[in-house]
Amino acid sequence: MTHRASDDPMGVLLVSADAATIGEWSPRRVEALDRRELELTDAVETELLGPSYSHPRGSGEKATAARSSSQRDLWERRMEEHRVKFARSAATDTAKLAKSRGWDAVLVLGDPRRGGPACEELERAGVSAVPIASVLDWMRPAALAKRLAPDVERVRVAGRRSARRR
Repeated sequence: MTHRASDDPMGVLLVSADAATIGEWSPRRVEALDRRELELTDAVETELLGPSYSHPRGSGEKATAARSSSQRDLWERRMEEHRVKFARSAATDTAKLAKSRGWDAVLVLGDPRRGGPACEELERAGVSAVPIASVLDWMRPAALAKRLAPDVERVRVAGRRSARRR
């Protein structure tokens, strides 16, 4: 049996708001290699309640509601920053796997708010990252491989074109 480049494995990183899965695409299946859940630190997990220290006293309900709203906004910003750090960390680990397993590229799936930073981190580590516009959940290995096959082919065609121009 002859080896074809189109059969070479490729990395897959699926990032969501609360988890990351690193996998390896092959024509027949996507094998999950590592999965991690977002861990919440005490600082992030505890939603900020009550008046802020900068405005300990307020008059009436309007002031209290405004402060509660700004506390909620601050908490949401902290959560989003924490999720972005998580996505970057997962991408760093994915880059290590990509180099050790010889992947040409890593397909990055998921919410663009986390997929974008993950792609940046992969590129910073010297690994070609390909954002996939579809937001998919992890599905059965064969179904996911089939769903990603056109994206893999598109990446490989682009890589061959780029190689010819050099």
